[in-house]
Amino acid sequence: MNTLLHDVHYGFRMLLKHKGFTAVAVLALGLGIGANTAIFSLVNGVLLRPLPFPNSERIVYFEGKNPAAGIEHRLRISRRDRVRRSLLRGRSDGRAS
Repeated sequence: MNTLLHDVHYGFRMLLKHKGFTAVAVLALGLGIGANTAIFSLVNGVLLRPLPFPNSERIVYFEGKNPAAGIEHRLRISRRDRVRRSLLRGRSDGRAS
């Protein structure tokens, strides 16, 4: 235990002695923690939390086009659910397999 206290004391002395290194280290840690928090908040809000209304997993996307032009109507699940399903399957391109 005594050695640990000496090591911690020595570490603090070196951080106080080398202020430039300390500033860069604190800045890098701050940016890393901030970026991690921001990305997690985004993923949590978009992918992990359910939508705030009942039966949100049943949302579909309907796209109507002009059939006379040779473009058919499409009925698909929402982009959010496709991304969620692809993440559960281990895919990273957002397409459900």
